[in-house]
Amino acid sequence: MFCGFKIELTDLILYSKLRVNDKLKWVHKHDGDGIVLPWSQAKFKNLKFSIHENGRIQITGSLHKFWNNGDHNYNDFNVANLKKCIEDLQDMFDINPYTARLSNLEYGVNLVVPFQVSNFIKSIFCYRFKGFNLSNNGSFFGKYLDMAHYKIKIYDKGKQFHRSENILRIEKCIKKMEILSSEPLYLVDLLNPKIQRKCFDQILKVFDNILFNETLKINALTVPEKKNYELVANESCRWLLFDKSKSVVANVKKRSETKRKYIDIISKYGREQYRPLIVLLMVNKFISLTKNGDISTVSKEDKKGDISTYLIHQPNVPLYAALY
Repeated sequence: MFCGFKIELTDLILYSKLRVNDKLKWVHKHDGDGIVLPWSQAKFKNLKFSIHENGRIQITGSLHKFWNNGDHNYNDFNVANLKKCIEDLQDMFDINPYTARLSNLEYGVNLVVPFQVSNFIKSIFCYRFKGFNLSNNGSFFGKYLDMAHYKIKIYDKGKQFHRSENILRIEKCIKKMEILSSEPLYLVDLLNPKIQRKCFDQILKVFDNILFNETLKINALTVPEKKNYELVANESCRWLLFDKSKSVVANVKKRSETKRKYIDIISKYGREQYRPLIVLLMVNKFISLTKNGDISTVSKEDKKGDISTYLIHQPNVPLYAALY
């Protein structure tokens, strides 16, 4: 479920250790005039290490790709895989997961679906009534939208990696960790089931706020239904839902009611029935990714604890019993 990330810490001793780590080949950064900067960078299996002479350390990249030796992230990445990645970072580079603070995080799901992903992406109108940007550069086909504190992406993961399967990727990239917690979050917190569940709930909420079209007979709609349908499907009409002459509350209420009615119309008349299928696949995927283990509450004071100590087996549970 977790993929892209950024961790930061300041540690002069760790800086010195990373400097001489034989897995990292350091390159000095230069400014536009060729002057050597106090930053150095190195790459290892899709991870980028940046270190400053004052002991500041940043690591960015994809945990999912790191687990796949830096090659790809089209397959599943479960809790056990995540735990192994964190342990590898600790063993290979002496990165303490209890002090490595998260400053960015990307989470989402890869879904193998029984329909052409490109057709579904083309059918997408908006997220919270704001239109998406289309990205189609050959191997990548999808839509994205930048919000103030996060980014939404939905794209064809199968096409990206030339896979025969139809793989739909839905993800949220947060720029501020406060979206997940008012308290600082560290690398080890990704193993916390409460954080995992919160991330999944946010992905579900993202999908709930994405509106898309389906094949339907317009003539079958009643006059009020057709009016509501056009309000969403027609981009020029969609701006009527952001009436500056009305209060924020009135606008939110109108958009909420329009969204509900539109989803009801698609549910009633749509041929593909994308929404219930994708939600079911998302729930199943979350359970399959997290059923291998769970962790008890860990005190941040216990800096020397072995991660494996906190993983406890959880029995399999029915589909919705695990979530509700």
